[in-house]
Amino acid sequence: MKNKQKILDYYYNLKNKPSEIATKLQVSRAYVTKVIKNDKRYVDEKNKRIKENQIKNQKKTNEYMKKKREEKRELESIIQKQHIQASMELSENHGISNRAYRDWNKSIYKYNKKTSSYVLDKNINAGFTVPKTILWK
Repeated sequence: MKNKQKILDYYYNLKNKPSEIATKLQVSRAYVTKVIKNDKRYVDEKNKRIKENQIKNQKKTNEYMKKKREEKRELESIIQKQHIQASMELSENHGISNRAYRDWNKSIYKYNKKTSSYVLDKNINAGFTVPKTILWK
């Protein structure tokens, strides 16, 4: 089989790219492209491959967007659960323990080894509802 026939066979029947054909037959890519473009089936094949690639790319995009939406839903679910937990801890009906308050506000308390407790930082100006000392035994 002549090179031109092999090139056309690889391109139209085996769906190889010109660069792949050039490598297989050890000819230049420009020669492969020239042979393919001179064939009467070239325009139809080119349009067919463009449509196939568009469909393939659309599928990939849809899969990517679906994955992103699922990740977003999972994150929103986690955030919603955290919000519900925080609301329960901070609501007046349930109250919040001093330890839970300290866990939420770690930066304003200093640990006192002598008393085994956390003491509100002197530089913090806090209201009367903020616990000044939290026992930790």
